[in-house]
Amino acid sequence: MGFALLDFSARGVSSYETAEVGGMAHLLSFIGSDNIPAVLAARRIYDEPMAAFSVAATEHSVTTSWGSANELDSIEYMIENMMPENGILSMVADTWNVFEFVKKAAQFQERIRNKGGTLVIRPDSGEMRDVLPIVLAKARQLFGKTTNSKDYDVLNDVKILQGDGINEDTVTEPFQIAKELGISADSVMSGSGGGLMQANIDRDTCKFAFKASNVTRDGVDIPIAKDPITDPGKRSKKGRLSLAQTSEGYQTLIAPSDEKLATVPDQLRTVYENGKLSNMETLSTIRERLNNQ
Repeated sequence: MGFALLDFSARGVSSYETAEVGGMAHLLSFIGSDNIPAVLAARRIYDEPMAAFSVAATEHSVTTSWGSANELDSIEYMIENMMPENGILSMVADTWNVFEFVKKAAQFQERIRNKGGTLVIRPDSGEMRDVLPIVLAKARQLFGKTTNSKDYDVLNDVKILQGDGINEDTVTEPFQIAKELGISADSVMSGSGGGLMQANIDRDTCKFAFKASNVTRDGVDIPIAKDPITDPGKRSKKGRLSLAQTSEGYQTLIAPSDEKLATVPDQLRTVYENGKLSNMETLSTIRERLNNQ
């Protein structure tokens, strides 16, 4: 399921750095991404040669340049010239009539199959609950299906990618719609643009922020913290912080006052000091640890 949620966010965020940081967080769990800044950052910082993969894909300006009267020709041309052998071609389908697009694309199923390929059809507008059920049903009717061991239908030679209106609240909706139709999750993909990184999701969503907690002056540690009278929930931790793995789970300990520090090793390690990165783990190591949890 590494391609179940694709990262289309780079064009919709506030900065290049936002694309890097948010995109690398996405890459911990997924390997499908069009976020080039994140892939380059993962290579530069986390020693991952190629953190993600994408596919040949069309977008609206490509389709509109053919004109609506030539849409069938454009589909044929893309399948013949852009779909790799045993590969994937993703085509935006709603430039004019998404439902007619599915019918037109199905005319080339034999060519798709002869290439060993998969055509990904992308509805890209309209209310998801109005559009996606019809597109899925038409694809099943026109492309055919096989039934898997869980008695769900897997579409032949085609997948449907919902890339419009996807955020943390709606990301499971395409799969739920497919389930209601008896269609397997293997036939559905989702992608998210601005909603993946910045749609009302920020550090306050999880009450999370980095704050300085300690300064050293003349060799003496001085604990520091913010403690606004107007919002106790923003009170930060003070002192030299340590992270301990105990029988109760991970706990933040404060040196030197917490007696547990004498018996429990600190899980934190220095990775950034005086402007330099060091002791960085690779992205593959972090992914492996995450998957084992």
